[in-house]
Amino acid sequence: MTTERLHYKFAQYQRALERLKEAAERENDANNFIADAAIQRFEFVLELAWKLLKYYLEEEGITNINTPVEALKEAYVVGVISDGDRWLEMVKKRNLTSHTYDERTAVGIYEAIKTDYLPLLTALADTMSTKL
Repeated sequence: MTTERLHYKFAQYQRALERLKEAAERENDANNFIADAAIQRFEFVLELAWKLLKYYLEEEGITNINTPVEALKEAYVVGVISDGDRWLEMVKKRNLTSHTYDERTAVGIYEAIKTDYLPLLTALADTMSTKL
């Protein structure tokens, strides 16, 4: 992976994160349209996050990372992310959104996106902007 490709991945991540922020800042309507949109954007941003971390770690000489969990654990070890447990929780919640739909679960994940996950995803963007 070239540094140029890493910068491209980071730019993709930043754009997707901004779209997620837009959805999280909107008031949810009665039929949960906004929550559904935010959850879909969250899924996309988290996918970009772990791939960005994978590419960054490869640039640092850490290879053989094939899953989000491996990328997050290694990123935590090298100090790129903090609160590794909450990042792993994020992956678990993202997997829930992909494999099942329960309105109560969706609303809970939407609230977690706004209060817990968005700050972590934003902190990653801040950290990567200083490292790149």
